[in-house]
Amino acid sequence: DIQRGRRRVPSLVQLCVDFVVSNFEYVESLGDIDNDIRVDISKELVARNKLDAKAFQALVDPSMEVLEIVDCSGIPQDVLAKTIDDLTSLRYLMLTHAGRVLGRKSVDSLIRSNTRLCCLAVSGAYLLADEDAAKLIDANPTLQSLAFDTCPLLGGNFVTSITKTSNLLELSLTEITLTDQSLKQLATSTEALRSVKNLTLKSMPGMTDSILTDIL
Repeated sequence: DIQRGRRRVPSLVQLCVDFVVSNFEYVESLGDIDNDIRVDISKELVARNKLDAKAFQALVDPSMEVLEIVDCSGIPQDVLAKTIDDLTSLRYLMLTHAGRVLGRKSVDSLIRSNTRLCCLAVSGAYLLADEDAAKLIDANPTLQSLAFDTCPLLGGNFVTSITKTSNLLELSLTEITLTDQSLKQLATSTEALRSVKNLTLKSMPGMTDSILTDIL
């Protein structure tokens, strides 16, 4: 890289990530590595259009507590569902561009694996049904951080499940279309929102000043 006329020497970590990604077809497992490095490898695989089903299986380790995938568009739902069955220690699940990967099979696997998630962040999950999202939240009463972005099928059941939580510290809803009734239900859920320290409600049709005032 050239920066202000000077050559920037890549770090040892960058060199290692580049080497691993360049030869990822030979990798069977990454084993127990730091999550930040795993995410760096994931990002580089996405940048090189190499994050497919086989690469995903090599990226994941059964003992991992954090599963963060920056672009799930190349991962089939069957593969995620099968992988989740083995992730009994999973505590943090963050899936971006979740598209086809997070649907009923994946949700059923998450519930069946008896994970106790602390953090669930999902974006672009157009297959995630309202009732499945609700089941997933209900099955994880330990949730402290919840974020959903552009998931078009979410609705009343999803909101009801949020109102039944009691440990939320962070709640983020972006581009989620809810009915006036569901928004009012969320606004009056004092038990679920009482401990929330970080609240994001963005690009939500139907949100009014009155409802927002009740939430705050």
